[in-house]
Order: sequence, then structure tokens, then C-alpha cells
Amino acid sequence: MPRAFLFEFEDLKWFPQVIREGMMDYLRHMIGWTDFYQPCAPIIKEVLLSSRSNRLVELCAGGGGGITKMLQYLATMECHPSVMLTDLYPNKNRWTELEKQSSQISFYPEPINALNVPEDCNGVRTMFSALHHFKPPQVKALLADAMSKNESVAFFDAGTTSVLNIFGVVLLEPITFLLLTPFFKPFRWSRLFYTYMIPLIILCTIWDGSISVLRFYTRRELEDVVTGLPGNNYIWKVGSVKNKLGIPVHYIIGHPSQRT
Repeated sequence: MPRAFLFEFEDLKWFPQVIREGMMDYLRHMIGWTDFYQPCAPIIKEVLLSSRSNRLVELCAGGGGGITKMLQYLATMECHPSVMLTDLYPNKNRWTELEKQSSQISFYPEPINALNVPEDCNGVRTMFSALHHFKPPQVKALLADAMSKNESVAFFDAGTTSVLNIFGVVLLEPITFLLLTPFFKPFRWSRLFYTYMIPLIILCTIWDGSISVLRFYTRRELEDVVTGLPGNNYIWKVGSVKNKLGIPVHYIIGHPSQRT
């Protein structure tokens, strides 16, 4: 299927934060409960070691679901980095809770554009389930910004472009929401209201999920992006792993060939 860059609600500046947070809560729990990105832990450890860094800076962090589970996976490998969460629309309520739960986690309270990350946010830049939100020139700009600031990257995105996957989103997500929302933590009345009374969280998640399927990059497309980067002293790698659901996770990792 050809890629279609239609809008996603969560990318819109005017979109109500209460609905955005409800959508992020759903994604956070699904990512955690299914160990969606567990196979990526050794890759992140590799980048940390190659970069001689012990700090991760998560871009487009949303509800923080990807990185909190990742810390658990890394801990089993004797790897204990600190993490700074960042986003264009900071989820301060959720991030404050995460910060209280773990001394490894902190967050940047102001909006951060992943295309121009502040100098003081130094560390290995990670991204989970967000790369497809960026058009190819923007993906190149993401990498170029990291290069200009001598930072390493480890970006991961899981999924394939398929009509069947869209059917899966439309058919399964409503059932998943209705059955599992009462078990999402922390408890919020607003989440229940906008799920069961006025189901905006469900409807917007179905739309965004369907559009995401149309946006996913193939491994070859990511390789083309990296090939188009200007000559530099960076070492790049594009690859794929499969999670336990059998879903391919494509990734881009890169670091300076020599740390200064």
C-alpha cells in the first residue's frame, strides 16, 4: 500500500489534552502488557556502550509506556541508564507519577520539538512508535539534528502497511478498550467518561491507529533515508527484529564513530 500522510488527532495542537492522555494511557498499557519492544533492549544497550553514555532522552514520549518497560528489560542486562522524557505536548501528570516511581526517570517540562532538541538534553535519543509521524525529509532532519549536536540515536517503530492491519485496528481496538479500560492505572473518571459515555478516546484512537498503518516505514525506506545523509563520522545501522507477537520492529541506530 502507498504511504498516506493524513492527519492524526494526537499531532494536532488544539486537540484536548484529556483525550490525548486517554489515548496515550491505552498505548502505554498495550505496549507494556505485550512486551512490545522487549527485543530492542540489547540494541539500546549496544548504543549506550558505543556512545559511552548512561542517559536516554526519549523524544515523543507520550505516556512514557515504552521507556518504563525498557528500563526493566535493561535492568535484567545489568544496564541502568537514567531517562529524560520529552514531548511536543508534555504529559506532565503522568510523567510526575513516573518520576515518583523511579529515581532513573526525569522529564523536560517544556514542549520539545524533536527536530530541534535543546543542547541541555544530552544523551542517547530514543523514540518508540513515533517515527511514522514524520515524513521522510523530517526523519532525515531528526537524524541531522542529532548529528549536529554529536548525539546518538535509537529509534524504533513497529508495524507494517497492510489493509488487514487496518481491519484489525477497527475491529479489535473497540473490544480491547471496553474490556480493559477499568484496569488502566492510575484510575481516572475522565478516562471512563470519554470511553463509555462519550467514546472520543476510542474513536480517535481507531482513527490514529488506522492512519499510522498507512504511514509505517519499511526497512528499505529507512535505509534510503540514512543513505541520503551527508558524509560524516557517524556509524549508522538500519535493521529489524520481531517481537513476541510476530510484529516486525524496524529501527535506526547511529552514533559518532569517535566520541570527543
